[in-house]
Amino acid sequence: MGICCEENKIGALMRATTFEIEELVAGDGAWWPGFLGRIAERGQEALKAERDERGWAWSALWAWIVADVRRYEAYTQALQAYVQDKALETVLIADGSGDADLRVGTRFKLAERVDPVRWGSRKHHTVEVVGDLGERLRRARERVLPDDVSDAVVVVPARDEI
Repeated sequence: MGICCEENKIGALMRATTFEIEELVAGDGAWWPGFLGRIAERGQEALKAERDERGWAWSALWAWIVADVRRYEAYTQALQAYVQDKALETVLIADGSGDADLRVGTRFKLAERVDPVRWGSRKHHTVEVVGDLGERLRRARERVLPDDVSDAVVVVPARDEI
């Protein structure tokens, strides 16, 4: 069987999938919210089950989901609910281990993900300036700013230059 025939079969499956989804949504207004609920509970497993049960092409199902902004947002929220549930389960799994370090570490990692402003790692950056900073700033200002604006720029001297 040639590539052309395979492409025709895939195209036909995609068109059939899209048609069936549209028909399903038009005839059963509860299908999409129910599908989202299954995704929130089971994640990718729910997507695969629906696709396999109905014989749908994944690419067509995905194209249908992302074709509408509100539909894609609802899908994303369902996945976020699933991931949130899985993240919270890590605490239960760690608690079952009996390892105090694992229990504490898991809670900190979850807190870091849920509230990165309060619990996220703080990275300190060091900048090393080599050479005369004042000269570098002057040259940079001349390259970037037009002459009439450069007069408004104030270069603050370093502490050791004061």
